[in-house]
Amino acid sequence: MKFWYWILPVTGVALIVLIVYTLIAFAGDGRIFSFAFLANGVLVFPAMIISLAIDQFILMRRRPIGPTRTERVLIAVLVAILVALVTTSLSEDTSFLTVFGWPVLLVVAIATTAVLGVTSARLARAGESSAEDGDLDDLFAGGEN
Repeated sequence: MKFWYWILPVTGVALIVLIVYTLIAFAGDGRIFSFAFLANGVLVFPAMIISLAIDQFILMRRRPIGPTRTERVLIAVLVAILVALVTTSLSEDTSFLTVFGWPVLLVVAIATTAVLGVTSARLARAGESSAEDGDLDDLFAGGEN
């Protein structure tokens, strides 16, 4: 299978593991890395799992299945921001950076879902069910609707 087919589900599973870890650590002895880590595990990551599931659903219903270059960049930025949020929330000294990352994550997640939805709608309207994965970018670059 292709990397871009699996990146969203794998990221979602990693977030689920982090959520479970956060809940177990907080419920067990109450020791967590930082308040930002707790907020990520209880609020931000569950919302991101929903967003990633919606994005994956949009991609799976698309024919051909697979993101365009723009969508790949947005997905890569989204995953990079998630990694940055996790790493900055591991310490109280850097957890303030996590708080500044939340709005950026929100904007990128909304933009990713919007771009995936618009691209899928354009593909459905064009009726290009015979296009190959590599032809997706060419389809839009050619000025076709």
